[in-house]
Amino acid sequence: MMKRLTTATVAALALFGAALPQAQAFDEVLWIGAYEPMSGPGAALGIGASRGVGLAIDDWNNKGGIKIKGKAYGIKYKVYDHKYSGELAVETATKLVFDDKIKILVTNSGSGPTIAATEAVLEKNKIFNTTTGWNPKAIGADKTYTYRVWGTGNEFGASFLKWWIKNFPDKKKIAIFEGATSAGMASGALMKGHAEALGFDVVHEDYTDETATDFYAPITAMMAAGPDLIEMSATRPGHEGLIVKQLYELGYQGTIVSAGTNPDETHKIAGAKAMEGMYLLQAISYDSPDVSADQKAYAKRYQEKYSEKFVTFHSEKMYDAANGVFGAIEACQCLDPTELRDFFVNYSWKTLSGQMTAWGGEKTYGIKRQMIHALPINVFKGGEIITIAFGMPEVP
Repeated sequence: MMKRLTTATVAALALFGAALPQAQAFDEVLWIGAYEPMSGPGAALGIGASRGVGLAIDDWNNKGGIKIKGKAYGIKYKVYDHKYSGELAVETATKLVFDDKIKILVTNSGSGPTIAATEAVLEKNKIFNTTTGWNPKAIGADKTYTYRVWGTGNEFGASFLKWWIKNFPDKKKIAIFEGATSAGMASGALMKGHAEALGFDVVHEDYTDETATDFYAPITAMMAAGPDLIEMSATRPGHEGLIVKQLYELGYQGTIVSAGTNPDETHKIAGAKAMEGMYLLQAISYDSPDVSADQKAYAKRYQEKYSEKFVTFHSEKMYDAANGVFGAIEACQCLDPTELRDFFVNYSWKTLSGQMTAWGGEKTYGIKRQMIHALPINVFKGGEIITIAFGMPEVP
């Protein structure tokens, strides 16, 4: 039996329901929806994604909305909290589709929740939606209405490991240390395959309970294997901070490569000393000379609005994704989800980085629904994120 939506779930709607500018006149309102982890261990993902989409909505509304067949549509946004639960993802997706009558969803974080909601509700009801879920099954030939607008461990991880083996050819002992989640187990398996193909020695592999807060025992067992590099690139921000902190306390001297989806949260939990020398796959330094003026302006705007030191790369890419969806709606002059789905696969737009988007994945995932974008390689030094390289993944 389906449970009632919790108070926290409903509160998220009020917090992120974007209001239309009062001075702006629109002919119609276009409601966009999302189901995100707004609380719990994945909250940093959902909050950052929602902020990115919200900033894109502000930009579109401030320039007059989306123009479709002579009408100006103001955009409003409803987000429900699934707490990184597959059950709640199905519940909130059902509410978006049947109660709110929303047919276009922009950003949904978390592999397990994405798979549950798309298979139970979204695909069979022909709802256009985008996701950032890392599990390979988050997109596929059975999910034609679902686009992935964020690189996964398959893309981020492969790019990093190629860079690592080129720069540190004598440090090939790697440990896979991921959470026992849909994304963690899938990402760990992919990273292990990439590592072995590149000549790494996988000395340890562990998938931990991410409801735990004490990782000292599994960390001790892993350290006994003597890894040069610990891979935990699908770890959620809250647990990432705890694991990094406990590795430091146990005296680990090697290198960590992790997600870095929300460096601000990891920094608050683990501290700068524990993070020193750590590689972050899903972060970026907005002080880097390779970062565009538009990216720098976005970072400044984000920091001023949300008072956070580190701007999440995830939020930037969700800003890009929202702009892409809104641009595609205007370009195809369509609000029908099926028309938008068929148009979007051939649609390309300019991101904040200045790069034009591209789609791949037909061979890798069974369908052309994987966005291809430049991936930064970052290291945490002296309390700051430093972007040292960029890689462009191949997603046939």
